[in-house]
Amino acid sequence: MKPEFLKYGLLGLLFATSFVFWGFIHSELLFYMEHYQMFLTDFSYFVERVSVVGGLADYIGEFITQFFYYPVLGAAFIAVLYVCFLIVTQKSFKIFGVNENFYPLSFLPVIAVWAFMCNENLLLNFFTAVFISVLTFTLTDRIKPFVIKPVIVIILYYLLGPAAMITPLMYALREFKENKVLVVLTVLILPIEAWLFSRLADYPTESFFVGIDYLRFPFRSYLHLIMLMICPLLPYLLSLYNKEFSQKKSYITSLAVVVSASVIVLNSPSRVATETIKLYELTYNQKWDEIIEFYDKKQTANTYAIQCLNLALAHKGVLNEKMFCYYQPGILGLVSDFQTDMFTSLVSGEVFFRLGAYNLAQRYAFECQENIANFRSSSKLSLRLAETAIINGDYSVARKYIIRLLKTAFYKKQAKKYLDLLASGKKIETSPEFALAFSQKLEKDGAQEELNAGAVFSHLLEKNLHNVLAMQYYHAYSMLTMNYKALANSLELLNINGVPQIPRHIQEALIYYYYNQNKTLKNLPKSISQNVVMAFQRKNIEDSFWKYVVFVNKKTSK
Repeated sequence: MKPEFLKYGLLGLLFATSFVFWGFIHSELLFYMEHYQMFLTDFSYFVERVSVVGGLADYIGEFITQFFYYPVLGAAFIAVLYVCFLIVTQKSFKIFGVNENFYPLSFLPVIAVWAFMCNENLLLNFFTAVFISVLTFTLTDRIKPFVIKPVIVIILYYLLGPAAMITPLMYALREFKENKVLVVLTVLILPIEAWLFSRLADYPTESFFVGIDYLRFPFRSYLHLIMLMICPLLPYLLSLYNKEFSQKKSYITSLAVVVSASVIVLNSPSRVATETIKLYELTYNQKWDEIIEFYDKKQTANTYAIQCLNLALAHKGVLNEKMFCYYQPGILGLVSDFQTDMFTSLVSGEVFFRLGAYNLAQRYAFECQENIANFRSSSKLSLRLAETAIINGDYSVARKYIIRLLKTAFYKKQAKKYLDLLASGKKIETSPEFALAFSQKLEKDGAQEELNAGAVFSHLLEKNLHNVLAMQYYHAYSMLTMNYKALANSLELLNINGVPQIPRHIQEALIYYYYNQNKTLKNLPKSISQNVVMAFQRKNIEDSFWKYVVFVNKKTSK
């Protein structure tokens, strides 16, 4: 194989694998990244971004992130960026005089940044800053006047943030033998500059050394900062290798890089986090069959994943028939009170929105947006806030969100549609988008109080007895809290909603209640299936309400 074929083959492999990885294997990560940003197309937004340290990297990163609205398009952007970063890295290798047969090792920075990007809280502006820093080095390396490079470093730091230290480190290592004064100046100027900026801005000093806004949750991890050393040190250390490195060794190195990259990248995403995000993505897009199919394969054991599963079962009309075929953590498997960690409460907010508890859905969406750790807005959350404001009759509030969404690329069409509806007045209540919502919305559903999920489900049924989702959740809540009287007294709802027979889990709960009250199974109502009675007599508790009872009793006895 000729060396050129190897280079182009590895380049094509990088593009193809990264495109498949981000577009199909872990497209939920792109959904998550896009979910928590709102890129506006007006000039004032650009000024707002570049007015702070690292603002240009922020702006470019958010510009690209908006395209993650379509995962395949977002994956194509990332794949192109990886290829460009690889080409720039190879250029830096040439500047350092690295042996051409070390070509496969130029993939290491790309692989590293790929792995770090699998952290769902790492923003794209970090990769943008790293890429521009290495690119700046390759474009300005030949500049000779002594004062120019320190000026470049100062400007670059302001535009990109601490990732700009890559450029002076590469300058320093490139000139290490010939100009030690330049080395000292370029290395020292960045920490001095960072300290000065920290005195002038209202940020912790630490931010100016590790990044003001590279992670959505600041200082949760510094692992990504390894990139600041990989990019300059790798070409420098390889340039020191003066022994022969044959083409055969290059082929072996290529194979080792491909195998290592596969292992590292595929194991970089957090399994539980990505599976939960995937389930929420499917919930947001109302893909109920896919949720059940995905959960059956993965069995993700956390409350937020189970909330997505239970909502999907309810939409399929089988929540009270199949919910105990899966692990149930109590009422937290239905909904949870608001949490300030930004993501987890999105699922409960989605449940409330689908059930018709729009005040609670609005509160959860608002609080989630307010708790975005880097103080940004979210297009998806803003759209949900506009929808709930319309349903609740707060049209002036809805317009506030809609006007902002009109400045986005991918939410503009929906925002324009809602704005036209607002202008039409009474048509809103009869429009396909909001007719059902107006018929079942509550004046009060506990949005300003401590969450009482049972009361919420009960109020929804009082408002609309034909709210089948609320009925299933009320019955599920009654079983999970073992409120057998409430369950027995609400069976008429099944007839009202045309349910031909009592769902299996409700039968199991009624049998258990009847047996504990009467110590016999004689004279059971005819609506109770004999198959369910026989399962109880044989103590066959698998995939049943009875297994949940045993689990709860064991838990409380400890």
